[in-house]
Amino acid sequence: MENRWLAIPLILSLVGCSTAIKTRTETVEISRPVLYCPAVDSTELGRPAALSIEDIRPDMPAGEIAIRYKATVRQLLDYIERLELTLEEYGKFNKSYDELRQELELENPE
Repeated sequence: MENRWLAIPLILSLVGCSTAIKTRTETVEISRPVLYCPAVDSTELGRPAALSIEDIRPDMPAGEIAIRYKATVRQLLDYIERLELTLEEYGKFNKSYDELRQELELENPE
């Protein structure tokens, strides 16, 4: 008898699931700029393959070690300069994208 009373609410709840759901699909055209920003090729940056400091040996004279340290600092400073120039280029891409986005928003307000 108890099983019958438990089954009645389950059956009634399943009846509610059988109603048809009406959906409406609508297509809306939007305008957004699509800009391609190419990835930086690491070979273009000229990353130093081998730093001068890597060739230091314990038996080298102090003057030679100092020369290699100085050369390594120059290599790294040149690399940093190339990285900064690359970042500036990406900043220009971002600025041009923002300008184009603003133009489109003015033409097509939502």
